[in-house]
Amino acid sequence: MDINLFEIFGGTITLAAVAIVAMGITFVIDTVKKIKNDKVQAVLKTNEEVINKVKDVVVNTTGKYIQTVVDELKKDGRWNKENAGKVFNNAFNEIQGQLGKDTIDILNDIRGNTEVYLTNVIENTLRENKNYMIEAEPIKLGIDIKEDKVD
Repeated sequence: MDINLFEIFGGTITLAAVAIVAMGITFVIDTVKKIKNDKVQAVLKTNEEVINKVKDVVVNTTGKYIQTVVDELKKDGRWNKENAGKVFNNAFNEIQGQLGKDTIDILNDIRGNTEVYLTNVIENTLRENKNYMIEAEPIKLGIDIKEDKVD
């Protein structure tokens, strides 16, 4: 009598092979999910870092302008809509320069129109300090505004 081990254990071997393949597929799927999750987490962390950097730069720059230019203009009685607009434009340009092209590009991906977003952040920062609310004429965005001299 010939004993054929394959006939005896063939079903078991087939089941084991299927189980190993299934475990391999599950491992690959889980690994891909983890890699995607890690990438998403890295992007979210970068986005959060960019937003925090923007807020820090806006707060510091607007604070600098308030303590120097705005206070001086108010003291001299020259704080008006025109000068407020010039100060705003100068601060806006300085903020963009401090952030740099890479940060601006990432910010554009995160928030869309960077100029509108930065304007809103600046205005919110100024609103927090009600003594320095500006009543400037609407600012024309999208124009490369050169450094304005304040009268």
